This record gives sequence, C-alpha cells and structure tokens, in this order.
Amino acid sequence: MGLALLSHLLLDTPSPTSTPTTAGSSSVPWLNYVMIAVIIVIVLFMWRNSRRRRNQVAEQQSQFLPGAEVMTNFGLFGTIRSIDEETNKVVLETGPGTTVTVHRQVITRLVEQPAANEHHEELPPTETPEGQPLYGERIEDEPKTDTK
Repeated sequence: MGLALLSHLLLDTPSPTSTPTTAGSSSVPWLNYVMIAVIIVIVLFMWRNSRRRRNQVAEQQSQFLPGAEVMTNFGLFGTIRSIDEETNKVVLETGPGTTVTVHRQVITRLVEQPAANEHHEELPPTETPEGQPLYGERIEDEPKTDTK
C-alpha cells in the first residue's frame, strides 16, 4: 500500500482506488508549489550575487585615482594620469612619455606596491663542477674543424 501511494504521488499514475481526474489537472499540487519555491530561491540567489558583485566593482572603481598603478584585463601595466568620467576613458602612462587611452572598464586590478621594509636579495649562483656552465648560461661553441 505504501509503495503504491508513493508511486502515485511521484509519477502521477492513477492508483486503483482513486477516481479518475479530469484531463489536464494534476493530482500532485504540492509538486507545483515546490517547483515554484525552487525557482524563487534560485532567482533570489542570482539577485544577491549580482548585487554583491556590483558593490565590489563600485568599490574597486573608487580606488582608481590618478597616480595609481593599475593593470588592464589584457595585461598592460601603467599609472593612471587622468580619468574622463563623461566618456569613461582613462589615460595610462605605460612608460616615460608614453600614454595609452583605454576604456575605464578595461582596468581590472590595482597593482599593490611591495612593502618598504621588504627587500629582495640575490642568491649566489649554485656551484657547478669545474668547466660546466651555470643553468641558463650561454657558452660559446668551439669552432668545428673539417677532417676530410
């Protein structure tokens, strides 16, 4: 009896003791409510995530001020020289005297400067057997002699 009732509820098949239903009506109304609730939950999560992402982008855009070192979404590093709010254009200085104009949305990341107290020291080269080159070191080829 329990299995027949479960199959009736899940598969919407008429059970031997039930009366026939009219065409198009559902004998499982609670399933419709569950489906609607799932769709509502999915929409709410999508709305919440898009709102959070919009807030993160607005916060990040507020940090892009003239003088900040930034990176574009295609890997170009530069320093912001000016920002035109009306046309959404940013002038980046990529090198001394070299400027590039890009759209404001292209700037994706603020480059963090290393702390002043951190210093990087060069490691001494590893020792190699006598006459062997260091890794990456070029050696001149000996001139080849023709023995014909």
